[in-house]
Amino acid sequence: MNRRLSFFRLFVCLSACGLLGACAGSDTTAALTPPPVAAPAGPGEAELMLKIRDYIARQKGPAHSRYEYSLVDLNGDGRREGIVYFTLPYNYWCGWGGCTLAIFAANPDAFVLASEITNVRGPIVVSNNTSHGWRDIVLRVSGTSMSDRNVAMRFDGDSYPVNPLGESEIAQWLGDIPGDRLFP
Repeated sequence: MNRRLSFFRLFVCLSACGLLGACAGSDTTAALTPPPVAAPAGPGEAELMLKIRDYIARQKGPAHSRYEYSLVDLNGDGRREGIVYFTLPYNYWCGWGGCTLAIFAANPDAFVLASEITNVRGPIVVSNNTSHGWRDIVLRVSGTSMSDRNVAMRFDGDSYPVNPLGESEIAQWLGDIPGDRLFP
């Protein structure tokens, strides 16, 4: 057993020396892989928190409102938009069809309200499919007099639809849609 261990150590040392020798003869002036290009600067979470507080105040919402949020690049510009799902107090932000989802577009140093969607129930999927350069938001419509169904909220060039209840059903199950799953 001792002999096997010694042979293994010798093999590892010789292999390492061979690799180092091969590297020593290489041209060190050869082109190196360029560093990754930095994503465009954009606002961070602190700026989103300020925008959420401002949004709650403009909506005359309770100061103790509860929400979940996620930062996801929706429009492919390298900056992550703020997607905020308001849940409490239920009787303020929600109704029989679901709750309010606010989407804040990320500019270089600030967030701007881009869309508000009502009657949203989690989970949602930010799909890899796009409409007018923005990713589709797929969600489940339920709790209404209509049958439960999945719909894709598609950006129209200005905003997402306000209410998913009027959107057409898509045949895919939420778990089969490629993209980012939020607010499970």
